[in-house]
Amino acid sequence: MSIQNQLYLRIIDQFPNPIWRAGLDAKCDFFNQSWLKFTGRAMEQEMGNGWTEGVYKEDFDQCLKTYLDAFGKKEPFLMEYRLKHADGTYHWILDSGSPFFDEDKTFLGYIGSCYDINEAKSYSLEIESMNKTMIDRELKMIELKKRVEQLESILASK
Repeated sequence: MSIQNQLYLRIIDQFPNPIWRAGLDAKCDFFNQSWLKFTGRAMEQEMGNGWTEGVYKEDFDQCLKTYLDAFGKKEPFLMEYRLKHADGTYHWILDSGSPFFDEDKTFLGYIGSCYDINEAKSYSLEIESMNKTMIDRELKMIELKKRVEQLESILASK
């Protein structure tokens, strides 16, 4: 392996975001150090389909469908799902995968990178909840205003 290729592999392995790679069989054959640190698992545990053990149960089917559909079409994908973190909690991640090819345009598999969006997702859900509360209050205020107008109308007619 050339010094340049060794350097690229070291850069990928030390990249601050989780990175994975899958071969022609759609099974993962590489995870960088950030992935392993994020999940708290060993490379051997994650290899093949082992990484799916960390996918949140409710997200599993959609996650696998998105991955395999894109893989079959050799198209990029972008998906959100929850993945078990080393601390035992589940974090929302944004996973972006792309097919990769050699110089002759021969398909070699997929490479992907993940971003922990748990904090942003949490804020988004909090804002959504606050918006719902505000809309509910606004609807109650409209209803109260109608009742007051009805009472005023009854009192004015007497």
